[in-house]
Amino acid sequence: MYELIGLFLWSAGESIIFPIPPDGLLMILALTNSQRAIIYGLTTTIGSLVGGIIGYIIGNLGGRSIFKRFGFLDKLHYVEELFHKYDTWAIFIAGFTPIPYKLFTLGGGLFSINFSRFVITSFISRGARFMLVSILVARFGLDVAQWIKANFDIITIIILLVVIGISFAFRMLKNWQKKSL
Repeated sequence: MYELIGLFLWSAGESIIFPIPPDGLLMILALTNSQRAIIYGLTTTIGSLVGGIIGYIIGNLGGRSIFKRFGFLDKLHYVEELFHKYDTWAIFIAGFTPIPYKLFTLGGGLFSINFSRFVITSFISRGARFMLVSILVARFGLDVAQWIKANFDIITIIILLVVIGISFAFRMLKNWQKKSL
């Protein structure tokens, strides 16, 4: 039970400010008790989502005043435009890859992106990442845990490129179908 509380708190903290991702602890727990790997993956996902929501709220309530205080408000407008243009993709990419998710939770609130989309996208991306790690480690053991740890950046970039490629293909197909009607 204490391992779940620790995993939850670590995951929540990492989504706000803590610099070390919970993947290492998740892998250790999944290795030591593979029957609970799904519980560990869900706990990590929910903790990360709760932390992401807190980060969103912090960004929404105080983000602009911080940038204004330090004189960066004029530079913020360009970033805000990009954030609104790619909000769901930005959250998904940060949630699934090693890109610091906490920057995007705070940014989501700072730029007041749609809260429902933020929560759904965060849940899907963080859930996919943590469930994939916990299930693979529980199923294949220490060798795959070490392989994931050594190649995590490359693995997530490849999966991300595949997802973007599929999304692009569907968009092109949809546009092609509209033109042929």
